[in-house]
This record gives sequence, structure tokens and C-alpha cells, in this order.
Amino acid sequence: MRRSSLGSFGARFRSGITLCAALALVAWLCPFSPAYGEDHEVGNPWQPYSADQLAQNAKPVPSRVIKIPRGKTVFERQRPELDPLGVRMGGFILYPSLEVGEEYNDNIFATDTGTIDDFITRITPKVSLRSNWNNHALNFFGGGVIGLHHDNSKEDFEDFNVGTTGRLDVRRNTQIRARLEFQHRHVKRSDPDDTGATEPTEYDVYIGQLERFQRFNRLNFTLGGSFERQDYDDDAVTNNDDRDRNDIEVSLRAGYEIVPQYEAFVRTAYSIREYDDGHDDSGLDRDSQGYEVVAGVAVDFGGILFGDFFAGYMSRDYDDTTLSSVDGPTVGADITWNVTPLTTFIGTIKREILESTSGDGMGNFASGRFFTTVGVSAQHELLRNLLLGANISYSNDDYKGIDRTDNVFKLGLNANYMMNRNLYLRGGYSLRAKDSDVAGADYVENVVFVRLQVQY
Repeated sequence: MRRSSLGSFGARFRSGITLCAALALVAWLCPFSPAYGEDHEVGNPWQPYSADQLAQNAKPVPSRVIKIPRGKTVFERQRPELDPLGVRMGGFILYPSLEVGEEYNDNIFATDTGTIDDFITRITPKVSLRSNWNNHALNFFGGGVIGLHHDNSKEDFEDFNVGTTGRLDVRRNTQIRARLEFQHRHVKRSDPDDTGATEPTEYDVYIGQLERFQRFNRLNFTLGGSFERQDYDDDAVTNNDDRDRNDIEVSLRAGYEIVPQYEAFVRTAYSIREYDDGHDDSGLDRDSQGYEVVAGVAVDFGGILFGDFFAGYMSRDYDDTTLSSVDGPTVGADITWNVTPLTTFIGTIKREILESTSGDGMGNFASGRFFTTVGVSAQHELLRNLLLGANISYSNDDYKGIDRTDNVFKLGLNANYMMNRNLYLRGGYSLRAKDSDVAGADYVENVVFVRLQVQY
């Protein structure tokens, strides 16, 4: 009953989407915010210009001077004339927002043949409460994503999360940071561990993190610990109790500032993964222990080029002797280049060990998979209130214990038109293509979307 009612709600809601799109089109044709390069103050739009104003406007407009703060990108840079103001509540500021969007997906089940398309209405409410203190910090946040399918209501989903983060400034060179969060998610159809049930598999995630940062002149240390629990719901196809697990990790990072804005670091981590069931439905004991050791550098060349580079080794051993160990070199990078004050390029490389429950149909099961991804994204401010973005990435899933390799290619284009500080219009296109060794696991997915966000 719950999903059918949401499906009917989605059909009724679609007329509202059409109205919102029409209003957004009118707003686009008659923008609220000043055009790029204009420098006059915004007053009564119906008040005619005086002779002095007309003479002043006839003069050449000087180029706008833009400076991106250190460590920021074009998208992250503050825009006082377009950023939401929020609601002041004592020492906190409340930022609420609601985004409503429509998207078309030509392959909602991520299948190789017999593809099914659908229109999906997405409703995304968000709220954050941020402290505005000179010392310490305390933030609360929450949000959700409701997906309503027009023709396939059983694919509807309701994801949400709530949490808090905090920072305690013990003294100038000592900080304690913490995070608590609860998430309710669903397994996407494109996930290799999707069971293929008639409805998406839902699960809950509980996250807790605590770390201490300490600086001694040029030397600094960060000692951290984290706990994550995943609790899966059963579906019509699979008893998912054997997927419930706890992940515990402790890590230590040591950094040394060679020269200002140039730091060498070493990071090591040890993790334990324990499943609720001693053996899963296939009779395997998937409990494991793993470690990672990396060394790298963190650089910042005047805020124009900054990021991290590191390389090292990682390994994970499983309690079940029939599950092969997963180990090998790891590498990572997250590099940002502000080519100009209006354009940013971001490059990322990531290699990690992920869990897997996949089998080859011949009694062999994967112990895990090495996931490697390389991506590049671009951000550009075409106008003061129009931001354009593009991204492209390639990822490789190398399964251990079975003969399977998946390659995924992604491409995305997006635009964000900020009509004023309270109303944003977004649109875009994404492509996802998968090539797998497993027959029938290939797919191509195209998504086109438009979204209207109201915020304060």
C-alpha cells in the first residue's frame, strides 16, 4: 500500500512539476539577478533611470575582479549576492532547502537487453543548522531523496539521513572532531550485489567517527577511530541477514611541513570487519581484517594548484580459508587546479578494497574486489549566476576468487542557473556504460534531468 500510494502521489505531483518548469522558464527569460558584468545597485525595477544614471551606464563597465579563496573551487566560492542567507537562531544559522525535479532514465533496471525506461520525480528536502562561533563548532544536518516512478511504482524509494558533526578547540594546536550519522539507503539496480528482487533492497547505516589532531611546530598527528554498521532488510528473493556487519577502523596520520604549504605525510590504518552471522547462506565465514600503509605529499601552490598525492600498499585477509586474500598496491590523488578565477579542473585517482557477495555460478565466490577509478571534472562560471560543469571517469572492478572484471565509463554535463539567492534551476545529462566479463551484465544508461531548488 505504501508504494502504490506514493506512485499515485507521483502522478498527481507531475502537474505541479509542469507548473514549476513553466515558472522557471519565465524566470530564465527574465532573470532576477544582475547580468554578468553589471555593477549598478539593485533597486526598484520599475523606477526609470535618471539622466545621470543613463550617462553613467553609457560608460564602459570595468572588468569584475574575482579572487577564489585558498582551497576553494569555482563552485565552492562564496557569492554574497546569490548565496542563501539562512535564518539566525542565536549562535546558529539554519539553512533549509527543497528541491523538486524530473528526470528521464532510459534503463531503470540497468539491463543489457529488454531495457525499460521511465520518468522519475525526485523530491529532495534538506536542512542544516550550523554554529557561528569564534571557537569550537557544532553542526546538525538532515535530508532525504524521494524517488517516484511514473510507470514502475515498485521501484520507488525513500532515502534519508540525519546527523551531527562537531569540533572542540582544546587549544591552539589541539582539536577533537566527531561525527554521528544515521542513513537509510537502497541498493541501486546498477550495483553488482543487487539481488534482483521485485523491489529495491533497503538497508540502514550507522556511522560514528572520532579523531584528535595535535600539532608540534612543523610536525602534526591525527589519531582517529570509526565505527560503521550496515543492517539490510530482507526482500522477496534473498534473506539478507548474512549481509549485516560491523566495520571498525583505527588510523594514524603523521605529517611534516617541509616548507609552508608543502607537507609530507604517512598514514596507516587497521580495520576489522565482523558479520552478524558466523557463516552466510553459502556457508562462508566473511569476517576479515585488513591494513593500509601509504606515504604522500599535500601541496598548495598559492591556492591555484593544491591537493594530495599518495601511494602505498593495502591488504585484507578473510577468516574463511576458501576466500582468497585481497592485497596489492594502492594509489590516490585529489588535485584541484584553478586555471583562472572562472575555471577549475579537478583530477581524482582512487583505489580501494570493497566487499562483494558475487559468485560465478559454479560454486566459487568472490572474497572482495579491487576498485580503481580515475576521473576529471571541470567547473566554469559562464555568467555571474550561471555555472557549468562536466565530468568524465573510468573505473575498474577486479574481483578476487572468481574470473570477473567490470569496466564502467561515466560522463556528465550539468548547469546551475541561480535566479536569485532563494531560487536555483539545475539541469543536466549523465551517461553510464558498463562492460563486464559476465554475460548479460553489460548495460548503457542515459539520464536527463531538470530540478528546481527553493532555499532560504
